[in-house]
Amino acid sequence: MHLLKEVFGMIIIPPAVEAELAEVPGQLDFILEMQFLEIRSPEDSTTITNYKSMLDDGEAEAITLAIELRADFVIMDEWKGRKIAQKAGLNVIGLIGILLVP
Repeated sequence: MHLLKEVFGMIIIPPAVEAELAEVPGQLDFILEMQFLEIRSPEDSTTITNYKSMLDDGEAEAITLAIELRADFVIMDEWKGRKIAQKAGLNVIGLIGILLVP
């Protein structure tokens, strides 16, 4: 988690990703205590719905939010989500890629 803060400064996640993190006992509380994570809802429900036809809720909301915020990166490991995010013009990095950032 400290590496994420060093590399990105602030990480913004949508509610669906928050819900996924909350499924692991204690994980969300630990991340929120780090004080560099913000939870923000994407506004474009049509885009979310379109992506949900291909992806899970967290990926659909994350891609939509990254588009809306003109995010520098979207962190995503799942292959299909990465390809769709790249097609949407987003810079995608996975957790392994974060470890390789100088």
